[in-house]
Amino acid sequence: MLDVRFKSFITEVLVFPEDEIAVLLNKFHPWVGFCQPREPGNCWLEFLDRDQVAALFATLGKYRVLSRAELDQPVTRAMCAELRYAELQQLKYWSKGSERGKFRVGEVVFNFWD
Repeated sequence: MLDVRFKSFITEVLVFPEDEIAVLLNKFHPWVGFCQPREPGNCWLEFLDRDQVAALFATLGKYRVLSRAELDQPVTRAMCAELRYAELQQLKYWSKGSERGKFRVGEVVFNFWD
């Protein structure tokens, strides 16, 4: 079972007549993303675009909704240029456990690391 104390985000599932989506809100930055609802114990986030829901968040004027394309792109060295040493060490440490050895942006923004 995942310990929610170590998540960098809050999750709520929105239920619509045609489907369900999970809304992810980063705990430290006003960034929102959408994904398929996860099964218990599954850490993989399948990111989605939901234009109508994104438009609702945009009307609030508080959040930046990240697109699937943004969240699915691999983290590059250039993206890490402003990170501090401790943050870079965390990326290096947790990337060892990644299936691909590299992270997607969404896995960094919405993560389960401690």
